Amino acid sequence: MCAVSCVYLSCPSFNASPPLSLPASMCDYGPLGPPCYASWLVLVYVKQTNKLRVVTYATMRRRVPLPAVFIDVHRAFDSVWHEALLVKAGQAGITGNLWRWLQAFLSDRSFFIDAKGIASDPHPVRAGVPQGCVLSALLFILFLNDLTVPADCTLLKYADDMAVYPVPPPNDHKTLVKWDVACGQSLARALASITELARRWKIVFGADKTNLVVFNRTTIDPALPPLRLTGFDVAHSFSYKYLGLILQQDMRWSEQAAAVAKKISALAFLLGRLCRFDRPPSANCIHRLALATLYSVAG
Repeated sequence: MCAVSCVYLSCPSFNASPPLSLPASMCDYGPLGPPCYASWLVLVYVKQTNKLRVVTYATMRRRVPLPAVFIDVHRAFDSVWHEALLVKAGQAGITGNLWRWLQAFLSDRSFFIDAKGIASDPHPVRAGVPQGCVLSALLFILFLNDLTVPADCTLLKYADDMAVYPVPPPNDHKTLVKWDVACGQSLARALASITELARRWKIVFGADKTNLVVFNRTTIDPALPPLRLTGFDVAHSFSYKYLGLILQQDMRWSEQAAAVAKKISALAFLLGRLCRFDRPPSANCIHRLALATLYSVAG
């Protein structure tokens, strides 16, 4: 029999919630132009996925492999170190009353565990941003803003999902001949740079969800050196699900198509049980379909 436990989080209350304006230096996440935060997220999502797709196709058309490491932050929102976040906020230009408000927002938080009516002593929370808070996503972006790589690599960041790959070589024969060695060295230097910053700011990456995919038209992969990130070896994978898209090594879409077809089949089965073709849908059916649409868009 499993005992059910509850975790309670206490935090200070505030009379005002001033908006947080992120600095222009956070260009990796795209401009904050649209007035709607959700619209901005959609634009950044399209930018990130399209940039990786265009670079990959352009490289493969020249029959040059493109290795890419997809990185996942372990327990993303729970890993934000409060002291480091405040330091980075000051470096990003957040000062004065807004910085002090942010400090108060993160301070004096505690949690305790309640199991079968027995509560533990409260413990202070020194890391993590509140789940479900609109501000938390922006604070997490700010926390990872200074993760950078050398100029010969590109780092894409979208919340806790990141991808790093070497900049494709110019269309020069001598450069292309040495590309198999150069791309691996560039990628190893980029991971070393990320490792150094991650250890400084106590960022933990998930070894199970961090993988190497070598996009290539041929079955012969380049001779890459051992790639390590914060102490673990990066495993090679044929495909990876990045921002909802399953990217395959050969840049075909069979796995993505199969996943979409499976979802469509499940939805068609549910629609068949909800709707009857011999009569119009009931009010309850319309209500459930509307909720399902909202949940799918929000997810």
